[in-house]
Amino acid sequence: LHTAAREGNTSMVAALLAMGAVDQADACGDYALHEAVGDGHVEVARLLVDAGGDPNVGDVERYTPLHNVAFRGYVEVARFLIAAGANIHYENSRGCTPLFLTTYQDRVEIARLL
Repeated sequence: LHTAAREGNTSMVAALLAMGAVDQADACGDYALHEAVGDGHVEVARLLVDAGGDPNVGDVERYTPLHNVAFRGYVEVARFLIAAGANIHYENSRGCTPLFLTTYQDRVEIARLL
């Protein structure tokens, strides 16, 4: 599931979910949703959230999918996550919110969303 999500393979993700695949954390605490949004795959993210994926799930450092998107600059994915209930004020283990992370890469459009 993680590999299919990372690659943006919507048909494989849909098939795996239909067969009962459960999104579990990997060794870094990442879920398939982290993988999907980290590469800008909004349709995969939508499938995962529709299947019960939590838009506020944190990895071992408490980075949520929205933290990843804020840093990487995927505006469409940010819009989706916010609409799906992502907490824009969630702080990671270093006390950084997604808005703070937009400053590292000058992600002005995402900063405006937040």
